[in-house]
Amino acid sequence: MAEAYLKGAAVCYGRISGVDECLGAFRVHDRNQNFENGELDRRLFLEQLGLPELNEFYRRNEFEFQLKVAPTPSKVPHLNLRRGDRILLVRSAPPGRIKELVSTLRKQGSGLGVTIDLLLQEGFDLDLSSGVSQVITISPGMMGRESITDITKAAVRGNEYDFVIIPYYNNTGFGYENVDDAILSIGLCCPILGIGVNGKIFDRSTIKGAKVGSQGQAPLDSWGTLRNCHQGRRAFIVGNGPSLSCEDLDRLKGEITFASNKIYLAFDDTAWRPSYYSVVDQLVAANNADRIRELDLPMLLPTSVSSFAFANENTLWYRESGFNAYLADLTSDDLNSAVPRFSRDAVYPIHGGYSVIYHQLQLAWHMGVREIYLIGVDFSFSVPKERVVDERFKVSEYRNALVSTDEVNHFHPDYRSPGETWSMPRLDLQACAFRAAARIFRSGGGGLFNASRKTELSELDLVNFDSLFDE
Repeated sequence: MAEAYLKGAAVCYGRISGVDECLGAFRVHDRNQNFENGELDRRLFLEQLGLPELNEFYRRNEFEFQLKVAPTPSKVPHLNLRRGDRILLVRSAPPGRIKELVSTLRKQGSGLGVTIDLLLQEGFDLDLSSGVSQVITISPGMMGRESITDITKAAVRGNEYDFVIIPYYNNTGFGYENVDDAILSIGLCCPILGIGVNGKIFDRSTIKGAKVGSQGQAPLDSWGTLRNCHQGRRAFIVGNGPSLSCEDLDRLKGEITFASNKIYLAFDDTAWRPSYYSVVDQLVAANNADRIRELDLPMLLPTSVSSFAFANENTLWYRESGFNAYLADLTSDDLNSAVPRFSRDAVYPIHGGYSVIYHQLQLAWHMGVREIYLIGVDFSFSVPKERVVDERFKVSEYRNALVSTDEVNHFHPDYRSPGETWSMPRLDLQACAFRAAARIFRSGGGGLFNASRKTELSELDLVNFDSLFDE
């Protein structure tokens, strides 16, 4: 506060000018008040030390004014908590604000069994034992990527939170980039909500800044922005099977299109680019991380792949449910009558159907699309006999990985190199999911159709791809 006192006093005697050159330095020592001081409350520091000293200076020198800190009324929005919700609250505001949030969340979740955990700097005591179920600590000092240790990440990820709350002590969220960045670096599969003092919610699960592109995509500001943004439009979801051709892709220019995985192998031979790109499979993400990071495409990604750092300025994150496990537990008879879950709102978890396409169907519904055509979905795989245990993954569906030999399953001869691992395709589970999606799109007044040139997917009505375009 030394410079604040100096400026607050000097302004009483005349004009103040500045120079571009830095003429001073900040000396770091063990008695600094604010450097890496996790207990520093800047507002209280201003109210209790800075302003009283300046006001005393004004009185002593007979200046007829005093400085006051304007009160900041705070609000906590109603979060529509559900039974059993688990919340991670980040200590990014003064103690009073944190206590207010805990108290309000407790009231909103009364009788619902809501759990609140607190993430805060080591050595910071808030005396919240009555409202917080668990305290998870990070390194002392200002919160940032470097303060989130591997131990902290493991502790946070293991709790499967329904959402994270980052309280802001302003109404814009500006100035909290280090906190947002630190929480995003953990790679949680849930929404991350910043809450301003006025109760405004900022969706920090997103990375903003996309512009409307030539391939018809909407601005990726938030899932709220994308809701019904393509209402009344049709869309194409591109599979990567052998029947996919670059000539057909070029006919999709100007259409709304969803693509995934190694579709970028077609980019040298086509001017078409997808409206939205996704990758869901952990093995695909791990084996092709460097190439995917280079893609300059609008991305819709599950938070489960956030650790691969694929995000660019045109990225939105969504969270997933554990529905894959439910499907895998069903018998063949059960699959015939099963009704897989289908999310109609991407703010809530997207359900798995053993295919990235099932994710994209739910995202398209959120955008208002009710007429969808699949292409390149051959629905037939030549599966090699050799398998290995891929120790990079603990999830059962990825541990027992297939080992690629000759590439015969995709549109490009280099889609999988010999020795590359990939996950076992579960066509029976995919078929069950596609049947459910087809019913849902019909019930919504539209339809889900298979326009692939060659396909064994019989669950969907087959249409001729050429008939969809005016020649």
